[in-house]
Amino acid sequence: MSFLERFKAQPRHKSTDPDVRLAAVQELGTDPEDAAVLATLRARTPIPASGAPPRPAKKRENEQKTKKKHEKVKKQINMKF
Repeated sequence: MSFLERFKAQPRHKSTDPDVRLAAVQELGTDPEDAAVLATLRARTPIPASGAPPRPAKKRENEQKTKKKHEKVKKQINMKF
């Protein structure tokens, strides 16, 4: 990656924010290019394991919210196929 490529705007579906990714997935259509994006997202979207060790309450709440957002993204991706 060149120096200038680092500053180019990235597609919204590559955002680290689950809400932004969810909105981007909902905007995707059914053409082959969008289908390829959805397949890539399906493979890369992490779902945290449920057998993790106990965390402090605040951190655990944040992780649960993030997990729910990731699950929404996964559902949206699966609905497109």
